[in-house]
Amino acid sequence: MKKVLILLVLLWGLSWGSLEASSSGKNLLNPALFTLSNHVLENTEAISVEGGETYTLSLPEYYAIDLVHVKVVGVSNEIYIDEVVNVYQNCTLEGYYTVCSFMVAPSETGLMISFKDGYISQWHQYYEMYDFQLEKNPVRTAYEPYLSGSGDSNGPVMQGAGNIIVSYARNVPLATLIEENLQAHDNIDGDITGQIRVVDDAYTGHENITGRYTVLLSVSDTSGNTTLFELVIDVVDNVPPVISGPSTVDVQIDAKPLLNDLIANHFTFNDVYAGVIQSFVVLSDAYTEATVVGEYPVTIMIEDVSLNRTERTFYVHIQSDLPPVMEGPDTVRLYLSETPNAQKVTQLFTASDRATSDDLAIDLVSTTIDDWTLSGRFQGTLSVTDSFDNVSTRKITIVIIDDIPPIFTYDNQIVIPLGTSIKESDIMEMVIQYYEDQGVDVSSLRMIDNNYHGNEFKEGSYPFTVEVLSFTGDTFIHQGRISVETILDEPESLWPLKTLGYSALMGSLGFAWFVLRKRLI
Repeated sequence: MKKVLILLVLLWGLSWGSLEASSSGKNLLNPALFTLSNHVLENTEAISVEGGETYTLSLPEYYAIDLVHVKVVGVSNEIYIDEVVNVYQNCTLEGYYTVCSFMVAPSETGLMISFKDGYISQWHQYYEMYDFQLEKNPVRTAYEPYLSGSGDSNGPVMQGAGNIIVSYARNVPLATLIEENLQAHDNIDGDITGQIRVVDDAYTGHENITGRYTVLLSVSDTSGNTTLFELVIDVVDNVPPVISGPSTVDVQIDAKPLLNDLIANHFTFNDVYAGVIQSFVVLSDAYTEATVVGEYPVTIMIEDVSLNRTERTFYVHIQSDLPPVMEGPDTVRLYLSETPNAQKVTQLFTASDRATSDDLAIDLVSTTIDDWTLSGRFQGTLSVTDSFDNVSTRKITIVIIDDIPPIFTYDNQIVIPLGTSIKESDIMEMVIQYYEDQGVDVSSLRMIDNNYHGNEFKEGSYPFTVEVLSFTGDTFIHQGRISVETILDEPESLWPLKTLGYSALMGSLGFAWFVLRKRLI
């Protein structure tokens, strides 16, 4: 029965417009609710009315009162009357009374009435609004003074939301919720919100615990009329969870972790109400398929038990601390004939950035070479730097080879008398002797080509080629000629040799060397 009563009261008490807007009599103007200030007489509390009904305001048409400016405004801000009474726009003159009839809006719940100027202050002071009447009637009826007290059988109205949703995080006391959300009004006593009392309270003590709680309220007017009101309070969790972690995460391109592992290692998920959240959802992922360095966005989302969601975007910075790769020989051989320099060393090498696969420039940062025009064996260091300032260095050996043939001051020809021959070893000995005279220590020789062989006893000029290797690692290609000639005017010093068949102490080698040296002289 209690629930039925509350429901009926609740349905009836959702708005002031559902009340019987009357006192114990027909006149709704209560002089006690009117105050005078600066020649303006107006009510301090709205006079309750029923929406869609017609009301009639009447006041006496006496001297000076006909200059009063009457204004009737609804609590909905709808203006019903706004004129000086003797202008008679919405009002009319009926005998000794000014009569203003009007229909209020369907949603109207109350009226605010003001009277300004026209000696209204004296009228109020001496006559206490006698003959002023507001009645629910399309026409004016005989004046009746406003009645209050024993005849009041209308209960007050409690207005406001029957259901309040409040966050557990606010931890709001019940008194504050009532103050913020409910009003109580009585057609006689006016605003009696301060008279609201708590009958039954399941909410207090659960202000920060989610759930639905019912509170039974009551309010009574001075005539003892009581109205009950059931207030439903839903304490909810509307605080979104929190994702904690960096805005950027650095990873190495050669050791990319799985996205789920990366998130688990760098982020935590918490809900103020429910605590730690274990799961997350990846909404977008530009990182997983990335194969080169750069920044890639990832967006994740978490949801708490109350279905509050939080999204967060962070960036994965893929970088590399691996040194670049350098390819090339350990020993570089350059030839003086090609004008060696540092660039001809570095162009024999390639380097690439492991992170971007871009080609990189290589520098010869140090070398023991003081003069690139001199042959010899030297040491050098190569260096290359990638886009992340990772540096690779490499030590190499640089061999500069003198491949420019020596310049002879003679015709580079060994003259052999016809009928005499020399051995290949003799030719080698003469070449060794020549290079030693030039300051080159010969390590080994190899005859590449010898056209003299087989033509030892034929007059003519025959070329030969010898490869010479020095102890310093230099290689020379020596080209000479052996000339077989008939010598008519033999020097007297050669007669004994000829008599001996050129096989004495000098032999053919000595003779050839003599001819060679003689030509040099």
